[in-house]
Amino acid sequence: MSKVNASNNLQALKDAIENNKTISLMTTPEESTNDITKASIVKMDGNDYLIDEATNFTKNNLSLRVVYHCWLNKDTSAADYLNDCKTKNIQNVAFLIRNDLIAWLSGTKDDSRYIDEEKQTLLKSASINTGGLNDQEQAQDVDMDNEADVNDSANDDFDMDGLNKDSKHIGVNERSLTDHNSLMRGSKLVDFNFLVDQTEQLVKDLTKEISVLASLEQSQNKKANQSNGINKNTAQNITKPTIGKGKDPVILIPSSASSVITMANVREFLLNGQFISSSDVVDIDTDIIKISKKFDVTKQNEQSNVVVGQTLRFNVVNNTRLFSKPEYWDRVVAIIVSGQEWQFQDYKWSNPDELFKHCNGVYFGLNDKNLPENIEKWNVHRYFLDKNRAYRNIEASNLFWDNVKKVCVGKGIIKE
Repeated sequence: MSKVNASNNLQALKDAIENNKTISLMTTPEESTNDITKASIVKMDGNDYLIDEATNFTKNNLSLRVVYHCWLNKDTSAADYLNDCKTKNIQNVAFLIRNDLIAWLSGTKDDSRYIDEEKQTLLKSASINTGGLNDQEQAQDVDMDNEADVNDSANDDFDMDGLNKDSKHIGVNERSLTDHNSLMRGSKLVDFNFLVDQTEQLVKDLTKEISVLASLEQSQNKKANQSNGINKNTAQNITKPTIGKGKDPVILIPSSASSVITMANVREFLLNGQFISSSDVVDIDTDIIKISKKFDVTKQNEQSNVVVGQTLRFNVVNNTRLFSKPEYWDRVVAIIVSGQEWQFQDYKWSNPDELFKHCNGVYFGLNDKNLPENIEKWNVHRYFLDKNRAYRNIEASNLFWDNVKKVCVGKGIIKE
């Protein structure tokens, strides 16, 4: 038995739990149910108690429904308990108070600071094993509630949420604790759905803009071809794809953050030949990077061959989402691969054997031994980097650009 005098229904629930007695939920005195939301009566040790009757647990006098629902969820997590309360529209019990209630009901502790001592005194004369369904008992409960309200100040033996007056100085230094939900969510819930709407609208606007630019390019190219006397029959006889003026070549890299070359380190590597592991740099949230590269091109004049510089701007992308037309694949001068076939699932040619018949494949690895099995089979150029040997990374960068230059010459981007 507990050291405190709880209300009849609360004490009856504790006795039933401690003594493993049957507790039944009833919709009527004769009909049982397993759904606490439909129950109107709790039958314990042969006695019936109204489930919505108030107990003397906390100064808010939580109902028997709230207390018993809390006990039924004694083994569930706080998050699951809160979700179940929300689903069943039952008031939830705060985390610390819930732990105290469960410990008291199970008999782990003999007293509870959350049982209203004033109502305990008023209910002291009531019998623990008597039910609470008849009108006379309900009237007595109402009278005792009223009496408790009248004598609220006169019989107040506890201050500061149950602390005895002798320990009042301890309560002065107490701080209110917040649970993880209030700490993470703040004082107000913020709906971020407006950001989703803004993002969708932005994507629509960008897609529309890209479509307009592509149409403008196509119109300009058509006019240029007509002015140069190029007809359809001549165009069909051209077997080598050429890229028009103003259309930047494209370098495709893997979208995986674990790849050797990523959007975070590709600029430094291609421009300066410096390799920094992607795990050592901050990732950037972009799908395209523009890089300019100057090539030495041999030109022929009336006297001799001369070497001049030609600067090209490349679009480095990690996906094909912006490839709105098939002609964009003619602008691809290199595909840097990671060794995984899923990289090509959205490409024009998803089969690696077919892909590398049309496109220039390049693989960058950190070890020339233990190559991925796919790299051994695929028709790709292989270059190797070293975190501790800067000269090797510069060499790999230069070899890559020499390879790209040959592709650009073959596509007519660079004319020698």
